[in-house]
Amino acid sequence: MDPKPLKYTSLEGLSEKQLKEPHDVLYAGYVKKTNEIREALKTADTAGANATYSHVRKLLL
Repeated sequence: MDPKPLKYTSLEGLSEKQLKEPHDVLYAGYVKKTNEIREALKTADTAGANATYSHVRKLLL
C-alpha cells in the first residue's frame, strides 16, 4: 500500500503547512507501519496462536 496524495489547496480555512505536516509525517508513518504488520502476519505462526497472548494477537491489536 502506498500513501495517497493529498491536494493541500482543496480545503478552505487551512494552510498548506497545516495540512502537509500531518499528512506527510503521521499518515505516511501509519501506512508504513500497516505494511510492516501485513508482512509480519504473512509469516506469523497462526497454528500456535493463543487467544490470550500470541505474536499474532499482538500484531492485530
